[in-house]
Amino acid sequence: MTIRVAIVRSREDVLAELIKRECEASSALSLVATELVESDDAPTRLMSIARDADVLIAIGNYAPEHLESVVEHHTGSVVSGILIGSDSVSMRLKKVGAQQLIDTLVALSNDRGRERSRLMKYEFVGDKDSTRGSYQFVDLKSSDNLLLAAVDAWVRLALLGYAARRPRSESDLPGQARGIETMQALLAPRRQPVSPSPEGSAALATVLEHLANDPGAPLSRLHQRLGLKEIELKLLLLALSPELDVDFQTAFGLLNDDLGRRYPTFALACAVLGDSLDVRGEIDRAGNLRRWRLFEAGGLFPQADDMLRLRPALSAWVMGSRSAPLDDSTVRPFLRLERYPGVAFLDTPDNNAIGHSLARFFTAEDGSWMVMPADHADRWRARCELGAIEASTPLLRCEPAAMLTMPRADQREIAFHLVRTARILGMVPVIDFEARPADENALKLLEYFADAVAMLPQCAILIAGESDRYLSALTPHPVVTLDRSTFSETEMTDIYAAAAANAGIPLSVDERERLAMAFPLPLKTIEDAVEFVALGEDRDAPAYDRLIKACSRAASPNLTRLAHRITPSFRLEQVILPAEQRAQLGEIVGNVVNAPTVLNRWGFGEQLPYGRGLAVLFSGASGTGKTMASHAIAHELGVDIFDVDVSRLVSKYVGETEKNLDTIFTEAEQANAVIALQEVDSIAGRRGLQKDAHDRYANMEVAYLLQRIESFTGLAILTTNFKQNMDPAFLRRLRFSIDFPKPDARAREAIWRQCIPAGAPLAGDVDFALLARYAELTGGNIRQITLRAAFAAANAHSPIDMRHILAATRAELIKLGEHGAVRELAELGQFRAGELAA
Repeated sequence: MTIRVAIVRSREDVLAELIKRECEASSALSLVATELVESDDAPTRLMSIARDADVLIAIGNYAPEHLESVVEHHTGSVVSGILIGSDSVSMRLKKVGAQQLIDTLVALSNDRGRERSRLMKYEFVGDKDSTRGSYQFVDLKSSDNLLLAAVDAWVRLALLGYAARRPRSESDLPGQARGIETMQALLAPRRQPVSPSPEGSAALATVLEHLANDPGAPLSRLHQRLGLKEIELKLLLLALSPELDVDFQTAFGLLNDDLGRRYPTFALACAVLGDSLDVRGEIDRAGNLRRWRLFEAGGLFPQADDMLRLRPALSAWVMGSRSAPLDDSTVRPFLRLERYPGVAFLDTPDNNAIGHSLARFFTAEDGSWMVMPADHADRWRARCELGAIEASTPLLRCEPAAMLTMPRADQREIAFHLVRTARILGMVPVIDFEARPADENALKLLEYFADAVAMLPQCAILIAGESDRYLSALTPHPVVTLDRSTFSETEMTDIYAAAAANAGIPLSVDERERLAMAFPLPLKTIEDAVEFVALGEDRDAPAYDRLIKACSRAASPNLTRLAHRITPSFRLEQVILPAEQRAQLGEIVGNVVNAPTVLNRWGFGEQLPYGRGLAVLFSGASGTGKTMASHAIAHELGVDIFDVDVSRLVSKYVGETEKNLDTIFTEAEQANAVIALQEVDSIAGRRGLQKDAHDRYANMEVAYLLQRIESFTGLAILTTNFKQNMDPAFLRRLRFSIDFPKPDARAREAIWRQCIPAGAPLAGDVDFALLARYAELTGGNIRQITLRAAFAAANAHSPIDMRHILAATRAELIKLGEHGAVRELAELGQFRAGELAA
């Protein structure tokens, strides 16, 4: 396969021409574009050009975040962004296979050899004015290293200057004790402040120059994003220096008169920087070190003897560990590092417009909050990712629910650390409470986040199930609320279309619409289901059928805990009922199949404010075909059925029954499953007077079941043997109520014939009409009889004959307590024996 390559450059350069020639000469590459793109136009042009290319080569000083956006946006293919500026190369890839990564690393390692340094650049070696020469790896010292080297030089000069000013005598024991002469010199009247040396001032100017020239360096981010004053920066550099070189640790041990204290104390740092009182006052007036809690100890108001140590995560970050702020144990348990799912599924004009609006909000620095609507929170999360990609501003996805069990002082500190992390990394904090109720604890925690955000020129996002109630915690901070009605009726159809297209699964327009109606799932669940189908082994089955099953199983992980998943095998034509009841079963199937047309296209859904589902009641004696009819309807709809034993839902603990019911109905909705609540009268009995607490909670359970049935959007089949015991309020919420009568003689004969499989050996003396007239049994009883007779015949190594069936029927009647019928059956057996003898 030919690899499509696009080359863009910010200025004319021989390097671009060389790469172009190499691409044109290669049989494995196809040059699809070569274009001059100014840096100001880079965000939109790079995205547009990369749409038709597998590899994008960007030559010039393009911002790294612009290349990151290209890689993130084109998730359907592997896109390589190559930045060549100052003759260095960086690679950006998405969805890289493990073997591909290993092969690449091996190739690079073999090329550079052991003698090369870890940090390199890829440079053209030869005559730049001609094509003679080649590209080679050469050593490269990063700008971070240059900055830290400048810090090292300044600290050395500052400490040497302070050491020169310190009084000393021959009786001193360095690092342990001072002599009397030194003590007298220390307590002498205060000397005039010492001005910094020219060398120290020059070294500090070099540090400031590096900070200005490399705004992306961690130390630069701390300095600029936290607004540190020069005196605060100096204190920060002194606290950092023991991490740069072990010699600094020894020096501080000597200056502290305690070799065990290898970091500067607050008082020592102030003394190194000048007059202690003046420096301390200047630091206090600036207030940023106290506000941002950059040091490990000392709290808000450090004392003179407190050791100055940068927090470990910040220190590791400055020293080169790019992931340290996010890996900090203080914040890591409350962060989601992976992106929200489903971004590629929302590539529509409406969603792109919303993403553009969010991008403008993300770049605003006014301390405002954007509150996402509670409906379809997963899609709003994906829209936030769209906005973040367009704005080249990553999200800090905070999941604070786990913080609610912690002491409030800890909650406040962690909230502050999370917001500070967002600030120094240039991220937008997303506070995602998910479906957490807006109780007092949650509102208080949100207040802590709001207070932290108010300290920054920073925007923030709130996602919560009860977003309206959470708004009270954001007063008086500026808040932007979004319109709830931004999702069209066809958006779920578009989501399935995009998901299937990304995975290479063919779906027709009608199939997409049916999937959208049947499985209005969260984006993550759709993503998992589509990926399962794309990677599945059963490729012979139609893609739509496989996707239906995958969606059903992915949507209901907890349903099997309370119900039995059954793949139905009965068909509607096998259900033997009077014509009126048979017609109603077909009508139920029609109601489900035609729901998109009637409810969406014809607008009847607007008249159903609570739920668009279908609830039906099957009542009748045991064995009359209620369960069989339920399975036949599910088979006709092409879905699984979940048989729910209501007795397993009922719990002795208050609220647990309602929780189990909610799990059943919620996951059945998501899985588009038919649920059959067997013996529902055990929980849906008539409500009565509340004589004690048991009556009160029983009534509450009935009321909740009524409410849940009314709001259900799927097909729920309720069965009962005692319709008269059910609460009358249920009947109003049922679109169908079908009574299953005991079969008459004609129906029984049909059932007898149906219960003997075509492949079973059947003797010629079996008279189904005679059995139907004399034995008034239900279909369930007849099925048990034929099964017992079949085993008896198999034991006798003979076909199933009338003798086997009569014996099995007698045993079934005795089990049912029908002793009169047993006597009649005995007379029938004697009559048949006489006929055979004659």
